Amino acid sequence: MKSASSSFRKGVGGGGGQGRYIETRLGGRVTPGVIAILALFGATYLLQLILPESLRNFIANYFLLQPNQALGLRPYQLIIAPAILTSLISYLFLGLLLWSIGSAIEDRVGTRRFLGWNASASFVAALFASIIGRLFGLIWPQLLSQPVLFEAQPVFMATLVAFGSFYGRMPVTMWGIGQPVSGRGLSYFFIGIALVADLWRQQWLQLAADVGAVGWMYLLLYSPWQGGLARLRALFPTKKRRHGLGVIDGGLGPSGRAKAEKKERWVN
Repeated sequence: MKSASSSFRKGVGGGGGQGRYIETRLGGRVTPGVIAILALFGATYLLQLILPESLRNFIANYFLLQPNQALGLRPYQLIIAPAILTSLISYLFLGLLLWSIGSAIEDRVGTRRFLGWNASASFVAALFASIIGRLFGLIWPQLLSQPVLFEAQPVFMATLVAFGSFYGRMPVTMWGIGQPVSGRGLSYFFIGIALVADLWRQQWLQLAADVGAVGWMYLLLYSPWQGGLARLRALFPTKKRRHGLGVIDGGLGPSGRAKAEKKERWVN
């Protein structure tokens, strides 16, 4: 891929011990799920700009996640807080990530599952941050009332883990820059940067949220228990396609019984 989306190269054979490669573009377009996520975060960001200071303070006090409130009188913070975004830089990076690789994931798994994964990862991130805040708040009480700004990090983590799962073994370049690396290596690199940044800034609850989102996505995509993965994926079923090619049994050939005993398979 050139310019602004991800790509991978795939060997297609060749003689004399030499192969040739096909370069395929991944993502690089705006899909319905990507639009929905960007619209949600764009709306919450604009609210931070246009609302008067009194209302912004109200949102900060009642809707941003605080561990003692989220696991207490205001459990709605577990759902609302991950959707609040206050940084334009975070929004721009989110748009770039979803446009470049998020759309490729959505094309592969479907809009409903793509949105379900991001929503559930955001909820688990908030829940994990709240639990860690309550536990460690017994030692450091300031964590109990510390507001958590997620800044769309759970969506970043969910998208990167899914990309590493689906395109982990393929050589990938981002926006045509640098040498190809494996999709899994690329995902781990950006996940590692995010976790190290949380450590560097000593944002312990944000770190807990990011770890929770990554762990949840690994549970969805790499669950080792028999049947567990299928049950979890069944929570977000994809819509069956009505069009396309399928193989069905049917038909008697003109040769009569001989072809009746050997079923013909027709492409519909």
